[in-house]
Amino acid sequence: METTNDFPHDAHLREDPRVIQLIDQHNLEGYGLFMLLLETLRMDENYRMHQDVIPIICRKFDVNATFVVTILEDFDLFVHDDEYYYSKDLCDVMERYDEIMG
Repeated sequence: METTNDFPHDAHLREDPRVIQLIDQHNLEGYGLFMLLLETLRMDENYRMHQDVIPIICRKFDVNATFVVTILEDFDLFVHDDEYYYSKDLCDVMERYDEIMG
């Protein structure tokens, strides 16, 4: 079976109160970074990202580390568990997606 790196997401994600707060504080730049972080998590087989990846994201996308950590930690969109970040919402979506895709 061919694998894909797609991930479904709610078309009204921008209406989530946490995302509204993120956009209110950081405009669409914050939302774009949020989506980039979700895409990064999606690429890991366990849907998580080691905290050591933050400097790589900063260099690759020319963003400040403080900004990345703010998006990861200040809006209850991600969980920081030991040395890893993950999104409970993404994990839930991907669990259902993986069941459907087999």
